[in-house]
Amino acid sequence: MKKFLKQYNKVLEQDETEGFPVEAPAEAPVTEPQIEQLSPEGEVLLVRLIKKALVTKIEPSDVETLSELSDINEVNAKSSLERLINIMKKYSQDIDVAT
Repeated sequence: MKKFLKQYNKVLEQDETEGFPVEAPAEAPVTEPQIEQLSPEGEVLLVRLIKKALVTKIEPSDVETLSELSDINEVNAKSSLERLINIMKKYSQDIDVAT
């Protein structure tokens, strides 16, 4: 009887996989924004900001403002850049970056 049940289960398992085509699960479409390389103008802006940041000593109140900026990503980069430039303008008017 045990042999019969073993063989019967094998037949049932084969029927389950052979009778119906097995489809791969559908992958969710990738919705991540495309990351583009910096343009030459973007690189110049970045280098100017880094240069200015290295020589700017800011007040503790502005340190708190900077800490309020969340993780900067592709979605909020432009608004974060504008806030950073405005903070830098408080300390020097020779920033050659427009907001």
